[in-house]
Amino acid sequence: MHSAHCTWSPPPRGFLLIGASRVGLVDNLSRREVRFDYDDLERLRGEFALSRIPHAKFSALFVSQLYLFDRFGPISVDTIVNTVRGLHGAGPSRQTKGPLQFRHPPLKGLWHVHFFEAHHVPENLRQQWRRSVDGKPWLERAIDAACDASGERVFTRQLLRDLARVAVEGALVDREAAGHLTGEWIVYAVHADVHYYLTVASHQEADAEIHRRICKVASVEFPFLDLGPAA
Repeated sequence: MHSAHCTWSPPPRGFLLIGASRVGLVDNLSRREVRFDYDDLERLRGEFALSRIPHAKFSALFVSQLYLFDRFGPISVDTIVNTVRGLHGAGPSRQTKGPLQFRHPPLKGLWHVHFFEAHHVPENLRQQWRRSVDGKPWLERAIDAACDASGERVFTRQLLRDLARVAVEGALVDREAAGHLTGEWIVYAVHADVHYYLTVASHQEADAEIHRRICKVASVEFPFLDLGPAA
């Protein structure tokens, strides 16, 4: 396998170069490139146990992203693969939300599923703390409730421990119960009862950017998929 040193940090970046016999994934910031023969991609599909998942196909872009995540992080390949396996009944469900179909162009008609890892915790806490509950931020309301329950008039060590637990553990528990935990997306299409996994994407990416990346893949690998007009 031919490779070059590459940096990779969320949001997932890169664009795909597809040739007659090779695939290249280019990092937009570092301008480093990782190139694969198609035989390399097949070996990677086997190494990542993708071939064992029923009714699922994986694009060259998706497999290339897994390779980069495996080499350079920050996302665990196991998290992604296990999320996909859960969708196909080949393992326990790992997604934070059920599969959702995009409702608006340019991704309308495609599907996505979320997955969650430790490095997503800060953003989820920020969103939960700021969420309004009856006109008051969730964090302010949670702190008031914890202080009232303690009966303390001053900040004791136990009260501070309780506040820390509520602010972190309580926030994540409430967010999960409401189905609001957010992480990255796995974007896929469904055709003839087969899932075509196209790319891993970030909430920070514009839909148009994700769509352009997908169209480069589908036009060569899966021309029968209806993805709408390319930008």
